[in-house]
Amino acid sequence: MLNSFKIIMVLLFIAVLPAQGQEQQKADSLQKKISKVEEDVQALKKIQFTGYLQTQFQLAEREGIASFAGGNFPENSQSRFQIRRGRVKLTWSGNLSKFVTQIDITEKGIAPKDVYLQFTDPWLRTIELTAGLFNRPFGNEITMSSSVRESPERARIYQTLFPNERDAGIMLSVHPGSHSGLHWFKADAGFFNGTGIAADFDSHKDFIGRLSFTKENAGAFSGLTLGFSYYHGFWQSGTGKYYKSLAKTNDGFRVFLPDSTGDLHSARRSYYGINGQVSVKTALGTTLV
Repeated sequence: MLNSFKIIMVLLFIAVLPAQGQEQQKADSLQKKISKVEEDVQALKKIQFTGYLQTQFQLAEREGIASFAGGNFPENSQSRFQIRRGRVKLTWSGNLSKFVTQIDITEKGIAPKDVYLQFTDPWLRTIELTAGLFNRPFGNEITMSSSVRESPERARIYQTLFPNERDAGIMLSVHPGSHSGLHWFKADAGFFNGTGIAADFDSHKDFIGRLSFTKENAGAFSGLTLGFSYYHGFWQSGTGKYYKSLAKTNDGFRVFLPDSTGDLHSARRSYYGINGQVSVKTALGTTLV
């Protein structure tokens, strides 16, 4: 009887072993699936979709007038509803790199706004290299997003000198992090086509540089910023003439005289800029002046 009992126990033990092995395999397989899902989730966290929509209604004094912001009015229209900005932005952020692409969707069609890559140095994480189509580093208003500006349009001078704000090129930025004693300082310098979002049509490349100094929690202000910008470039002349100096004729009129020195096919562009911002926090939010 005892021997029979031992035999039964041995058989039961042998039967349990495969069952335990199968359960272990299922547990291992489930763990692998969970790990794969976690990896996929971490990869998706690097991708971010954002966007915003700005609509407006415009009423003009007469039909067909010219307009800076939003384009000219049609010949037989003096009022219109308009999608001023319909932005969709995709950002992929890695540990030391970033890819950004942004499009603008309006009733006029779809146009690219930003397409660039950005790399950060792995040692100090202070130096950034940006290449592609992005905002020109001149002043403060150009690089400030339309989604946070208190005015829907940039100043007329920026719309005139830098239409569409963006340009294709490469830029080096130095911005020490919060751990550094120089976290208040930032420098940007880059070379650009100089033609905005349009294709380049000459061999000249324009230089843009900017220095900015920011102080947070400055007394009664939540932030103070002072910046200096410089633009140096050329514009290809389609007429082959370059007018530079002014002169008075015998009739008393002031006219431009063609410049007889240098390359008459390229006109030089030199801009200097100084900008300052003060931000104040109130119960209604933060105001930037």
